[in-house]
Amino acid sequence: MLTMLVALAASDSTAGTVVAALFVYLIMASAVVVTFIAFIPFVFGYANWYRRSIYESVPLGDLFDFYKNGRLWSCVGTGLLRGLYVMLWSLLFYIPGIVKSYSYSQTMYIKAENPNISPSRAIELSTIMMDGHKGQLFYMHLSFIGWFILSWITWNILGIVYVIPYYSAAMAFAYEEIKADAAARNVIDIREINPNVYDNM
Repeated sequence: MLTMLVALAASDSTAGTVVAALFVYLIMASAVVVTFIAFIPFVFGYANWYRRSIYESVPLGDLFDFYKNGRLWSCVGTGLLRGLYVMLWSLLFYIPGIVKSYSYSQTMYIKAENPNISPSRAIELSTIMMDGHKGQLFYMHLSFIGWFILSWITWNILGIVYVIPYYSAAMAFAYEEIKADAAARNVIDIREINPNVYDNM
């Protein structure tokens, strides 16, 4: 295949330009896909690290937990499925996509807390949990706008040192509060998300 493309490029300058452009595009697309796949498990690990830090001291090495123990493709699949759902809802104009992005916002935390749960079930549970909380989370996000502007002004130094950790901790606390409220309302079984929740009681 590659030999044929090289031969075609050598025989026709126009074809050569097209082949070169196609080759560069394929390389760039592959790089984006590989980066995306490599980044998703870190995002899961990062979110889970902050969630667990609420209750215990967590080693920094646990940030990379989702690259191990067969969890890589499961969390990649969850991230891709969530992204696909949001994209499809966004085709109905932006508002449905934004609303659904909030409905699915707890998917990552649910999957991180229980890696054995299926991607579709994690999304479903997030939707159930976020019923009545989407507006609250939206206003919470709005409250960080000033901080992100300050981060931008300081070339993200403030973001790295303070704002991003503060934001990540706030989102982890929000997840725990939303989960507790859903359990209190009996709309979810907390053991489905954390099977060991009653072990130490």
